[in-house]
Amino acid sequence: MHVREVTFRGARNIDAGVAYIREDLHPMMGAQHGFRGISVSADRDGELLAALTMWASEEDLNASDGAVDKARDGAVKIIGGVMTVETYEQTTEAISRAPVAGNTVVVTRMTVHPSIIDDQVAFFERDLLPTIEAQPGFCAMRSMVNRRHGRCVVNIVFENGRTLDAFLNSMPGVRQIAQERGARFDEMSFREIVFFASG
Repeated sequence: MHVREVTFRGARNIDAGVAYIREDLHPMMGAQHGFRGISVSADRDGELLAALTMWASEEDLNASDGAVDKARDGAVKIIGGVMTVETYEQTTEAISRAPVAGNTVVVTRMTVHPSIIDDQVAFFERDLLPTIEAQPGFCAMRSMVNRRHGRCVVNIVFENGRTLDAFLNSMPGVRQIAQERGARFDEMSFREIVFFASG
C-alpha cells in the first residue's frame, strides 16, 4: 500500500475544505484505479488540515496524480494556506474499528537513517504495536516511510482525547527508547478526524 498526504498549513477555511474533499474530491478519487480510502484530519487551533489517501500500489498512486492535480489547486483556493504533498510507503496498519469523524489522532513525524528503517519497523510491530492495540479506546494506526529520505510517520487514532491522553501517559519511555535506537522526533500533532472513508 502507498499513500499520499496533502497538508494545508495556515488553513483559513477548514469546514469548507472538508466539504469540498467529501463532496468533490472523494468521488473523483474513488473512480481512480487502486484507490483504497481517505482519512482527513484537522487541528483547528493550529490552522492545519491534512488529507491522506491510500492506494493499492505505487503505480496506482502515481497514475492518479494527474487526475487530482487540478482538484488540489481548487482546494488551495477554498482552504487557503500553504499546501505540501508527500508520498509514503505504508508499512503497518492495524484497525480495531474504523475511524469516524470526532475521533482523535496523534501524528508523529520522525527521521531515521534509511539503512535502519526496516529495523525500526520491525521493532515497532514486535514491541510496541501489541501494547497500543490493547489500549482502551484504540481505533486504528498506520505507519508510513519514505525510504529515500528516512522520513517516518505514525498515525494513531483513539476514540477521543481522554483515551488518547491515557495511552500517552501509559507509555512514558517510548520516546527515549526510539531515540536510543536512532530516531529523531521532528513533530507531534494532535488532530480531530473530520472525514474517513474506505475505498
